[in-house]
Amino acid sequence: MNDIDVTGRISLFREAARHAWNTYFARQNFGECLELYPVFKRIEAGFFEAIVLQPLGMMELSSQFGAGPLDWLLMVPKEGMRHIPARFEKNQADGNTYWGDIKLLPVDDGRAFLFVEFYDWDWCGYIDMSHARVQLRAQTETDHLKSSFALLDTDSFRFVFRPCSE
Repeated sequence: MNDIDVTGRISLFREAARHAWNTYFARQNFGECLELYPVFKRIEAGFFEAIVLQPLGMMELSSQFGAGPLDWLLMVPKEGMRHIPARFEKNQADGNTYWGDIKLLPVDDGRAFLFVEFYDWDWCGYIDMSHARVQLRAQTETDHLKSSFALLDTDSFRFVFRPCSE
């Protein structure tokens, strides 16, 4: 099976999840937000199964959504891009994570961007999901960013389903 452009389906999924959160889950109270977040994540997974995986005939992949990087869902820079603005995940000693300053990555350097999840800065209020958390996979063992996590602006990318080779 060849690569399949699923950008349209991912956009529909993103809009369904964004609308559901903003309409039914967004709260000003942080405690309520924390309580409802796991419920939303189950609904989000259902949207992903129905909107993205079912039309591909790949429902067997549904258990992987929300469990880490998806080896079969890549973010590919749109044509004409020379550099990709990315914020890299930095883990604090206290267990918290923050996102560093934007760094520009060259497009044609052999890195793959594996989709993890859509990301928003404030998950309790209204969200846009305009960023994606990805894992970078480098072609070379010497790449210091190999297996790093980053935030990417989704408008600069296409989403491609690439079946894993068996």
